[in-house]
Amino acid sequence: MSHPETYDLIKTLCELPAPVGHEDAVQDWLVDRLGGFAEVRRTRVNNVLAKLGGSGPRLIVTGHADEICYLVKSVSDDGFLHIWPYYGDTRGHPPRWMIPRVIWNPPVRCLRGSRITGKAMGDRAALAIATLAGEARAGRDDLAYEVSLGSTIQEDKRDYPCVLGGGPILVYSDNTAHYSRRLTDRLGELAAGLGMPVQRAVFQNYGSDAAALLKRGVEIALIIYPTRYTRSPIETVDLNDLHACVHLIVAFATTSSFEQRKG
Repeated sequence: MSHPETYDLIKTLCELPAPVGHEDAVQDWLVDRLGGFAEVRRTRVNNVLAKLGGSGPRLIVTGHADEICYLVKSVSDDGFLHIWPYYGDTRGHPPRWMIPRVIWNPPVRCLRGSRITGKAMGDRAALAIATLAGEARAGRDDLAYEVSLGSTIQEDKRDYPCVLGGGPILVYSDNTAHYSRRLTDRLGELAAGLGMPVQRAVFQNYGSDAAALLKRGVEIALIIYPTRYTRSPIETVDLNDLHACVHLIVAFATTSSFEQRKG
């Protein structure tokens, strides 16, 4: 198997239970891990922020801590659970049952070659990428930005076409935002310089933290890794795609800052 240390990291993160609204297990783990090389703090809403260092314009790399879940509405006399998805009902209203969450809990498994499968890959593999990129940049004196990592709570939407093993996906637009064309094209240029294949996309049924960040005037680019069978117990990713994302993020953070290039 390629990249065994990365596999172990993803296995640890994905097997932690952290349904929407109950992300403490993942956030606690990240505070300990990121605290080994960064200045870590926790916000009042339970987001985790880790400052690596560097100077210049601020750059933050974020991922999600949570995973999809169901809410238990009731338990029948013979022990069957009546469950409902955590997200809004058919009228768009939030669920009214603030009682126990239910998650899938399969182990992460290695498939053929560099493919791995398990729950929460769509979120936690992104945290593994951020962690590996942070560890690769920690203590370096060539950072072109003031760099931080972030682990956020609450769930985003994932439903998109992709090619496993085809490289990182650079997203130009989705349900929540039109991403910065300049930043996205710059990432494409860096990938080309690294000889790295990338996929480019516009998604319809997809969302990220972009809307919240855009309200604060933050310029955003979205890099995602191909994932199959999203929102299922067998979400599948390719370790080579994840490592390509790490290398692309490190390359961006250590080249002349985008703000300076615009000037």
